[in-house]
Amino acid sequence: MTEKQEHLLQLFRELDEICKKNNLRYVMAGGTAIGVVRNEGFIPWDDDVDIYMPRDDWNKLVEISGSVLPEHRALQCVDVDRSYTNTFPRYVATDSCALHKHQIIGRDSAGEIIDVLTLDPIPADDKEYEKYRTHMMIYSELVNMVVVYGARWEIPVTAYLRWLFSYTFLGKDRTLKKLEKIMYSYKEEDCPRYAMRWGGCPFLFDKDMMFPVKYMSFENTKVMVPHRMSDYLIWHYGDEWSYIPPHGERESHDAVTVEGITYKELRDDYLPGIRKGRLRRDSIWRKIYSLAGAKRNHRLQYKRNLLLAKSTVMDLEARISESRHSLKKLVEKRDFSQLNEIFTKYYQVQLSSAFIGREDFGGIYAFYHPVLLEVSDVTFYAAMLTLVYTERIGKAWRMLVVKEQTGTFPSELAQLKSDIELFRRAVCDYEFKRYQEAEDTMVPLMERYPEVPGFVKFKSRFLMERARNGIDMVEAELYIDEHCGFSRRTGIS
Repeated sequence: MTEKQEHLLQLFRELDEICKKNNLRYVMAGGTAIGVVRNEGFIPWDDDVDIYMPRDDWNKLVEISGSVLPEHRALQCVDVDRSYTNTFPRYVATDSCALHKHQIIGRDSAGEIIDVLTLDPIPADDKEYEKYRTHMMIYSELVNMVVVYGARWEIPVTAYLRWLFSYTFLGKDRTLKKLEKIMYSYKEEDCPRYAMRWGGCPFLFDKDMMFPVKYMSFENTKVMVPHRMSDYLIWHYGDEWSYIPPHGERESHDAVTVEGITYKELRDDYLPGIRKGRLRRDSIWRKIYSLAGAKRNHRLQYKRNLLLAKSTVMDLEARISESRHSLKKLVEKRDFSQLNEIFTKYYQVQLSSAFIGREDFGGIYAFYHPVLLEVSDVTFYAAMLTLVYTERIGKAWRMLVVKEQTGTFPSELAQLKSDIELFRRAVCDYEFKRYQEAEDTMVPLMERYPEVPGFVKFKSRFLMERARNGIDMVEAELYIDEHCGFSRRTGIS
């Protein structure tokens, strides 16, 4: 464990103890949740701790904070401290120094933190969510003057200017209170889902995915985790969430950290040299320009995507024609190593954030407005099946969802999508110790898709479990050896 992780663990244990003593709910989230399942602690390269907490529980924590927080600790949230520069709260060590980019010209506490991403209740009606989201984006723009949020959702610049006018002449506090009254008007008992209050992208969750909580181990502490942990991780990271990413894809966070001083001392050192007024004015003009030009910029990006799509399809067609065997023949032979080579450039473009997006800060517009390369159904099926056989099931499922939205969805594609969902159901059954149901579900899947690595690994879990109990040990050894041999022959890991 790194020195930073040790500090974060101390902070988390303090917060965990407060929550348990006062019957407050939270769940481990993001990369921290992966660490719970995969490492029973921190992911080795992780440098933060994320938890989700329902809004009502957060409000209760704020109410009791004066009597329960240890020395040099604070709760940071904009509905309490209007100088705070983020839309979701944090638990902060005020005697340390860790400034994030959005805090450079702020006055809020900027020490080591636990991110507490608040879950706001949302009705089933999507129009109500869109209303919440629009006000959430404008709220985010006013809370943090440096970052542009609403352009990705094409929030009308006139709406922003109307609220900016209120901000300027009625004051920040009165304006934000008006927005909060709209955003937080829904009661938890009346709503079937939550919106995770992140200005970057307010994710939607079914309530029963999160609660009631379960308990798992994190660095020798029993912690609260989502009720449907596997569904949450698959939703957030895809079916391959448990795989360790290559070194270059291991994400961390940017912060100015200085040991031995507080964030106040660092700010006192550099702030006199910064023209804060000019920075804020420039940021406001940048927001207005970005919001006003959002639709035009998205149209231009779409046209660029179409040009790249045409050249990529031409390249793909050339690769297919140069192949010694047809795609159908390669699928029959299960030569997915060769198929993967044929589809390499197609995947690079089609699976990119610019074409199908991601539910993150930069990719959310494309996620809701994906661009699908125009290839034949035979080609598309071969490409999706290759993704499944090369351990990119989550990407295949996402592409099948996009394809289904076009209205042309042949039966073999519908079958593949349904089978991926069956696999996910089996994973969920396994999590809830419904082992027989999970194993029964896998039987027809293994028959239809022999030697899919993800399916093989999942079946191996059952065999290894029985082997640990002294049952079918030989079968487990033979099965795993056979399928490791398949991986070596095909180049699929």
